[in-house]
Amino acid sequence: MSVALWLLLSAAVIAFAWVVVLQLQGTISGVRTIRHARDQRRQRTPLTMVVTSRHDLSDSLFRVTLADRKRRRLPPWLPGQYVTLLVDDDPSRPALRRAYSLARWSADAREYELVIRQEPLGRVSRVLGTSLYAGSVIRLAPPRGDFVPSPFSKRPLLLVAGGVGITPLRAMVDAIVPTGRQVALVHVARTAEELVGVAGLRALQEAVDSFTYTPVVSRPNMAWPGMTGRPTAEQIAASFDVRDLPELDVYLCGPEPMMWSLREGLVAMGVNAERCHIESFGSAAASETVAAPHQLAVDGATVVTWGGEPTLLHCLEQHGVAIERDCGGGSCGSCALRLCAGTVEHLREPEWQGDAGVILACCVRPRSDLNLALLDAPAAVTNMR
Repeated sequence: MSVALWLLLSAAVIAFAWVVVLQLQGTISGVRTIRHARDQRRQRTPLTMVVTSRHDLSDSLFRVTLADRKRRRLPPWLPGQYVTLLVDDDPSRPALRRAYSLARWSADAREYELVIRQEPLGRVSRVLGTSLYAGSVIRLAPPRGDFVPSPFSKRPLLLVAGGVGITPLRAMVDAIVPTGRQVALVHVARTAEELVGVAGLRALQEAVDSFTYTPVVSRPNMAWPGMTGRPTAEQIAASFDVRDLPELDVYLCGPEPMMWSLREGLVAMGVNAERCHIESFGSAAASETVAAPHQLAVDGATVVTWGGEPTLLHCLEQHGVAIERDCGGGSCGSCALRLCAGTVEHLREPEWQGDAGVILACCVRPRSDLNLALLDAPAAVTNMR
């Protein structure tokens, strides 16, 4: 074979190989594009789930596990995220929505676990309490949320829960404790019955040196042997050397007044404010700046003063204004108000969108005097993002 023919054949083989490589790259790119588009659609499309189990923890608290109706693998999620349940309680109205943090975490997402409190004035939670039983079907929006600790941080982690606020923090324990990172969990509940997962957490503390667990009961009976009352920031930080406080990552989830008070105390002790994160049952973390008081008129009759509360909803509830609420985090639309005059600061972008001039009290703070009107939230809310 002549050198020229050999070179010609070699060039042809190389050209053919490049064509094959380019075709393979195109195929791989196409498959990735299709998978990405499918994953994006799945993130936006409500899932149809079936209740696989229910366990009543107290008179007002129950735990449910949900699985795909066809037992397919569920969209993956990060510890600290939440799902939004869609409740069709009235065919003439859009579905009600309520956000619930996922209570346990697993890399193999086959089930979602939720812990739900039936609030006396909670429209959605009351419906869920009477309808979620083994075998019942419910729709939900896939997991989302940014109340998620960094998986790369090696800093000690302090988790503080108030009541049902334990749910996202329990998921963080599942994900982070096996890595060997130092984790301290404090859970404050009204009764011993509401200390969700207490037996498993105590067993985990016995088995893992880097994990400490402190359950606290604020309304104990005579049989409760542990810590009682409402712990101070100093008591909560006792698991760490004071010299380590500036290096802590802190995640707090529970009733707003309690969480903000603890955050203030922890920061005063030396915890870095930028590493101290709050999830007040899904509500937006508010600015620390306390502005001048503003006068809020509701329906032209009730007048209250905002003095720096974390949200407009928090202020109205503190002053006894009868405003409906459920999720407290911009998911359900229950606290919708019409803003007739004045301006507000938006703390987060809500999942729900209302008509022009409609705001969600849980997602805003006043920036001036306000003139507000109560309205039927489901009628004002038109769709979820």
